[in-house]
Amino acid sequence: MHKALAFTSGRYDSISSFAAEKGVSSGYVLKMIYLGCMAPDLAMHFLGKGRSSMLEESDLFSMLPLPDSWVEQRKLFQM
Repeated sequence: MHKALAFTSGRYDSISSFAAEKGVSSGYVLKMIYLGCMAPDLAMHFLGKGRSSMLEESDLFSMLPLPDSWVEQRKLFQM
């Protein structure tokens, strides 16, 4: 089973049980879930060549959860 599918398959009854099996904190898993809701163009910007922005990972994590609206996310990052 693909790793991403394992989480959504119902195999785990909580974020905590998933995190424990993967050896990470529940907070880390939750942050990754939040980042999965980021507008695709923003994600590509931060992961790709646009990474020249001065936004540090800790700064991004402190902004979580992001607004649900991708339009609002772009406003937040002034993009």
